[in-house]
Amino acid sequence: MPASPPIIVRTYEAWNRRDRELLRSCLHDDVRFHIPASVPFARELHGPDAVCEYAEEIWAFWGDTIVQLDRVSVNGARIVVHGRHANAERAGVPFVHAAELRDGLVVELREQLDAGLVMRAVMRRLQRGDRAALVSR
Repeated sequence: MPASPPIIVRTYEAWNRRDRELLRSCLHDDVRFHIPASVPFARELHGPDAVCEYAEEIWAFWGDTIVQLDRVSVNGARIVVHGRHANAERAGVPFVHAAELRDGLVVELREQLDAGLVMRAVMRRLQRGDRAALVSR
């Protein structure tokens, strides 16, 4: 299996460190991020600023949650990432990201995840009084 492209590794490192500037530096000016309609924070984002604003909302809502990568498959400029959104209270909500690179940067990212697991995690956060900003959109 080919090694993960450094830009992919750096993108997830930026996400886990909550480093907006590093994240932005990984994104192409024409980046598109698709979050599925099956989850309460579904979006179609375009541009690095929109993606970074979304990231800050997610970081604020989910607190200590990080992305753990399980497997990365590379086929030219197309990359498939299997991983988990995890924190101390749960082993993780599995996801699959289909990414595409252009000019060495992430230009597209499509997320697929288990909506049922996401909804249970959201409800636990809301029951504890955590911010509900994401589900109000």
